[in-house]
Amino acid sequence: MSEHYALRAGTALRIGSLVWPRPYFPTLHERASLIAQVLPAWAIASGRTAGWVWTGMGQPEPWSVLRPAQPAPSPLERMEWGARTLNPVHHPVQRIQGLRLVTPEATAVDILLHDSCPDVAGAQVVMLSSFSTLSLRERCHERRMTQRRRRRLERLLSAVDALRERYPDITR
Repeated sequence: MSEHYALRAGTALRIGSLVWPRPYFPTLHERASLIAQVLPAWAIASGRTAGWVWTGMGQPEPWSVLRPAQPAPSPLERMEWGARTLNPVHHPVQRIQGLRLVTPEATAVDILLHDSCPDVAGAQVVMLSSFSTLSLRERCHERRMTQRRRRRLERLLSAVDALRERYPDITR
């Protein structure tokens, strides 16, 4: 109930389903702390969720998390969270404010492979990676992809190119 009053009074912000108890947008460390409170202890933020932590762009939801191979969370938790298995080769992990999340470069590749919204994904990738779209494409092709995922990747890379062309001072 107090969250409702804080939101109405303008002393808190709603970010998706989350409520940030301050009247300003959270910093990197504050975003990490906020997400760490929501995710289960075994979860590793990736994709859009990690992208939001790193950049503050878009929304942290729908939740994108990885799970360690060992010890595996219960099948019920895996179903609830829809977690993919962590691959240490493709998902180097960092810890910020108690939150485990994949590195910015690995997050960019994960977004390109698993997100579908060109606007949000493009903006996050532009801010996360200084690699050229050719390099990003090569890193994505190191993993198996369906034809549908390849087409989506090309749309997202086009969005990244368009943002870099339109806003060169921000992206360098």
